[in-house]
Amino acid sequence: MLVKILGVLDILAAISVFLLKFDVAIVLAWFSVIYLIIKGGLTIKDYASIIDVISGVIIIFTIFFGYNFFSILVILWLGFKGIMSLV
Repeated sequence: MLVKILGVLDILAAISVFLLKFDVAIVLAWFSVIYLIIKGGLTIKDYASIIDVISGVIIIFTIFFGYNFFSILVILWLGFKGIMSLV
């Protein structure tokens, strides 16, 4: 059950990064950053957790400096991971 909740939160994080392209959901993006860094920090020995922390940092750069190629990679990573945890 916890895996499904985390999967839904990953999908919400991916949606919030997508909405940053339109300057919408900045507050949701900050919550996504906090969520990803805390979740990644708790299980830092796993490669997926390291990528979660890096994704959180990329979202911070996206909030301040705008959309770029790495933002698209974050959307794909979080969306894929979220969908796979729901299956």
